[in-house]
Amino acid sequence: MADPQIASKVPTAEVEDPQLEHLYDRTAQILAIGFWGSIAVIVAGLLVALVRGEGINDTTYHMERVLGQAVKLDPSGLVDLGLLGLLLPPLAYVIAALLTFLRQRDWLFIAVCVVLILLFAAAIALALF
Repeated sequence: MADPQIASKVPTAEVEDPQLEHLYDRTAQILAIGFWGSIAVIVAGLLVALVRGEGINDTTYHMERVLGQAVKLDPSGLVDLGLLGLLLPPLAYVIAALLTFLRQRDWLFIAVCVVLILLFAAAIALALF
């Protein structure tokens, strides 16, 4: 039989940081909503193409034209918008993680999140120019 005094000193995996658990829950929600929302937009584009008897472009629109084409219900614009939408959930996750780590004052992970956000912003800037 285990000594209760010794057992109470041994850390268990069940004890977790409530803020991190909340982050995990938010992450799952963000990723699921973003993924299924993007898939819905892609499927809508495919359905519009099917109903109109049109094809889908084999190249994508330039990033600054995608939203305008999607608003016009252009099938390729909708598919492109859905594909771009797949990039947003990971960014939203990094922002949610950044906010959690700011509350925890975890400077290493704050720095990692900031670097990831800057890389994403740089990629967007390069794509627009």
